[in-house]
Amino acid sequence: MAREMATRYSVTLVGETPLLMHQDNLAWEDVMVQWRKDPANKKVSVAGDDRSPAFRWIGNLYTDNGVVSIPSDNLMTLLREGGNLCW
Repeated sequence: MAREMATRYSVTLVGETPLLMHQDNLAWEDVMVQWRKDPANKKVSVAGDDRSPAFRWIGNLYTDNGVVSIPSDNLMTLLREGGNLCW
């Protein structure tokens, strides 16, 4: 039985709209809860505003060793579902 060699492809994805990422990061949410409870942060926090503090979004990025990245599972889903739209 002949062994098939894997084929490698290099692709460049170009988006037409801004990329939105949101990882459900429970550990980061715990940090944000503690930040809000700190009396020193009361003056810079907006009650009821889920965007407060302004740096909140950083903890919801997908990262790999400190570098912003997109998980391969997300890319495969994007390609599979995007391909279905073309047919």
